[in-house]
Amino acid sequence: MAVNKHLYAVVLAGGSGTRFWPLSRQKKPKQFLNVTGKGSLLQETLSRIGAKIPGRNVYIVTGSVYQREIVKQTKKFKVPASNVLLEPSGKNTAPAIAWAAAHIYKKDPNAVLAVLPSDHLIQAKNNYLKVLSKAVSLAQQGFLVTLGIAPTRPETGYGYLKTSKKKVNGRSILIVDKFTEKPNEKKAKIFLKNKSYYWNSGMFIWRADVILEEFQKYLPKIYNAFSKG
Repeated sequence: MAVNKHLYAVVLAGGSGTRFWPLSRQKKPKQFLNVTGKGSLLQETLSRIGAKIPGRNVYIVTGSVYQREIVKQTKKFKVPASNVLLEPSGKNTAPAIAWAAAHIYKKDPNAVLAVLPSDHLIQAKNNYLKVLSKAVSLAQQGFLVTLGIAPTRPETGYGYLKTSKKKVNGRSILIVDKFTEKPNEKKAKIFLKNKSYYWNSGMFIWRADVILEEFQKYLPKIYNAFSKG
C-alpha cells in the first residue's frame, strides 16, 4: 500500500470506554490507556497507519474534555492541533463522521477517508495494512467499505454484519445486507454458526464525496448541519 496523498484517517476518540471500567474512567477512557506497554491504544492506532497516512492527514474527532490529552499523545505523530475536531457535545458516530468528511472534503475533494476507532487492539499489523489497501482500492471506485471480523464466540456486546457474496468486475466481494446491533445470546449463537455473519469493527473506508452524498440522501439534517460554509 503506497502512500496516497488523498488518503486521510478519521480517528474517533470521543468514547468514554465503559467496557474497560474500572481501568477506564471518564477522564481517561480506554483509548488513552497503555494496554500493551507500547503506548496507548490511540497511539498504537496512529503508529499502525503511520507508514501509509502521514500525521498531516490524520484528523481526530473527540470531546473538548480530552483535547489536552489528545494533543499530548499525538505530538510525536505530528498531527496538527488544527486537525483535532472538538465536538461541542457528545453525539453518536454519524455526526462525527459527517463533520470530519465535510471538513476534509472542503480541503481535498478527492479525499478517501479511513474512519477508525481509537481503541482497537490489532496485532497483525501487516495483514491489517493489506486489508486496508484493498479497502481503499474499492473505495476509490465509489464503494462504501467496512471491515468485518470473523466472530469467535457468541458475543452480545458487538454489532454484526450479515453478508453475501457478489462478483464485481470479475472479483468476488462481500456485500453487507444487514446490520444487527448487539443481539441477544440466542441470536448471537445462530450468527456464530452462520459463516455469513461478521462482527462490525466500526472501521469504514469511503470517498468523502460519496459518503456526503449518502448523508444528503438518508440523513439530510446531519448533512445540512455540516455542509454549509
